[in-house]
Amino acid sequence: MWHNSNHNYRSVVGEVIGGPLSDYFRNRHIASNRRAGKPPPVPEDRLWVAQLGFPLEIAGIVIFFVRMSDAKPLQWNITPVIGSGIAAFGIQIITTVLITCRFPGPK
Repeated sequence: MWHNSNHNYRSVVGEVIGGPLSDYFRNRHIASNRRAGKPPPVPEDRLWVAQLGFPLEIAGIVIFFVRMSDAKPLQWNITPVIGSGIAAFGIQIITTVLITCRFPGPK
């Protein structure tokens, strides 16, 4: 039961960071385009923020499997859970940005 709640906490943190981070960079991009006299950015311009989540996802999966292979039988070890939490955090950043890109809201 605790293992599942760990994913929930990491996913909530990824959601809380992924959305505002995407909005922050989008607003900066809009402001710089406005100053330069360029047209407003399209929703796809926020896709690069999702790239921040890919290394976290990969690192979390690697940590999980390396630490699971080092685990001793019948002895609980928290490090694989931390690895899966890091992976969940990265996945949530990616998911938040991709959903925001796909459904950008009212125009």
